[in-house]
Amino acid sequence: MGHNGPLPAAADILFFIFLSAVFGLTPFVFHSVICFIAARFLTSSRLAFVAAGGLLGILALVVPFHVADCYALYGPGRLNSTSGLAFVFLPFYRIPTLCLGLLVGWLVSLLPRFR
Repeated sequence: MGHNGPLPAAADILFFIFLSAVFGLTPFVFHSVICFIAARFLTSSRLAFVAAGGLLGILALVVPFHVADCYALYGPGRLNSTSGLAFVFLPFYRIPTLCLGLLVGWLVSLLPRFR
């Protein structure tokens, strides 16, 4: 932050937190739009499987990447100076696993037991 005072530094930090929160919502917005469109074509019981599969697909990367990124805070080791940037880029890595989870949820909903 160089020769900046505490107020501009705090503004930069708050902007980064806001930006990472907005980017963090990206896969959930994508999930909501897909479920909204799928609701026109699927019954409610089948849509529940699709929605649950999508959420599990998002969580498949959220949990391990968050633990790997923040492990130094809670365990032994040094915190990487650029680890905060992971919260900006990781939401975009969750979109393929979201799509995979949606597909698996849709396939499970096709089973005769759940129709």
